[in-house]
Amino acid sequence: MTNLWRKEAWLDVVILALAVFLFLSPWIYRFTSNQAGARDAWICGIVIGLASIWAIFSYAEWEEWVSVVFGLWLLISPWVLGFHNTLLTAMRVDVSVGIVIVLLALADLWTTRHAPPQLHA
Repeated sequence: MTNLWRKEAWLDVVILALAVFLFLSPWIYRFTSNQAGARDAWICGIVIGLASIWAIFSYAEWEEWVSVVFGLWLLISPWVLGFHNTLLTAMRVDVSVGIVIVLLALADLWTTRHAPPQLHA
């Protein structure tokens, strides 16, 4: 029987939890009236969440790169979309979640590439 759970999958579970938090953050911190900040959180939360679900069940490197790219987008989006001065809460959520997602996705890529070879008896 094949083991469907890779040992690095816990990183994808944490990224999924962060994506859910990101998606819910406009309601939690009450910035749904800021269209740019709320839409950014909703779209990034959905995309990162779907990529992490896919990575949990069927790992491929591209899912982690999606998380890295969208995590980096979260770092710069408050300035690109112009809500860095108007809504500090949304900016703080985007930047902090973005940093953690990028670090976790890069850690997942690194551990997957540098895992010791599996011995089969």
